Amino acid sequence: MKNITVTVDDSHLAAMGDVVEQLRAHGMRVDQVLYSVGIITGRAPDHECSALGAVKGVGSVDEQQQFRIPHRDSEIQ
Repeated sequence: MKNITVTVDDSHLAAMGDVVEQLRAHGMRVDQVLYSVGIITGRAPDHECSALGAVKGVGSVDEQQQFRIPHRDSEIQ
């Protein structure tokens, strides 16, 4: 599973609930829906990520990046 961020295109902001349901039907586990900015966050199986971009109303699907800082006692700082 990948953590992803889905951006809804401007013309479908009023129908975000429908977009969310379509994403769920394609296997996305929705964590958060930010209606005011058109963003949906969650997780999806690796093999489904490209299919989510074809859902009507989806502007983009981006994998969330994770950054980790080494422990303060590690040799590399």
